Amino acid sequence: MRNTLLPVVLIVVGAGWLANSLDIAPAVSWIVVFGLVCAGVAVLLIEGCNKRTVISGPLLILTGVAIFANQQYRLPWSVLLPALMMALGLLLLLARLDAVPPAPGPTPLRLPGQDDDPA
Repeated sequence: MRNTLLPVVLIVVGAGWLANSLDIAPAVSWIVVFGLVCAGVAVLLIEGCNKRTVISGPLLILTGVAIFANQQYRLPWSVLLPALMMALGLLLLLARLDAVPPAPGPTPLRLPGQDDDPA
């Protein structure tokens, strides 16, 4: 279940785009907002807390909140985008802490008959 971020984001963006294209989304695109927040929570729940998800999960949630703030309260993107950039910087610093476990790496490919001991 690793590396779920890209597929989840594609599904959420596609669903929001489709809802917008079919004019079934209300004045606030709740599908997009709810989808981004759920995607962020799902990334944290599925992959756990590590150096990659501590950035991607909260950033998805904050992006959903920014879209809501733009649509509901008319906060301009000229304010929201710098705020998201600052949040990304803070999350990148947070990911550098030793208390945050590293992201799991790919499983090495093992060929049949390959020994653990090279000697």
